[in-house]
Amino acid sequence: MAFDLYRRKNFILVLMLADCDKNEPRRRKRIVWTRNWLRRRQERGVYHQLVRELKSEDEVELTNYFRMPDTKFQELNLRIRDIFKNDTVMRPAIKSDESLTVTLRVLATGESFSSLEKQFRISRTAISDIVIEVSSFSQTTFKEIILPSINNF
Repeated sequence: MAFDLYRRKNFILVLMLADCDKNEPRRRKRIVWTRNWLRRRQERGVYHQLVRELKSEDEVELTNYFRMPDTKFQELNLRIRDIFKNDTVMRPAIKSDESLTVTLRVLATGESFSSLEKQFRISRTAISDIVIEVSSFSQTTFKEIILPSINNF
């Protein structure tokens, strides 16, 4: 009798543990760290193809694309250049000029991160981080230029 009670308790315990396993979300094993088509950013991404072509061939369309002249773009790029990382052994870093381009496209067009991911070949997560980083840095850097203090009026 005591042995039978012991077996029943163990059986109930096993069932409870099995039920707990079903309720917990299972983490999928990551099969691919970076999708192959994203790895071809430097060969086929919008920045590395279209923007470079516009810089060398058509200044008017480049100004339209950035919504500002290239001289202003380069000035902004010089100011934000220090916040970006360097290349690593794992992958090349996204440079400041490419990050600024992505941020300007988000602000100018309101395109979704998913759409920009396919154009620039940068993941949605990285685009989100870039836009937040560039925007907050720009806000703190250009605060006095954009919003002069009340004493200046």
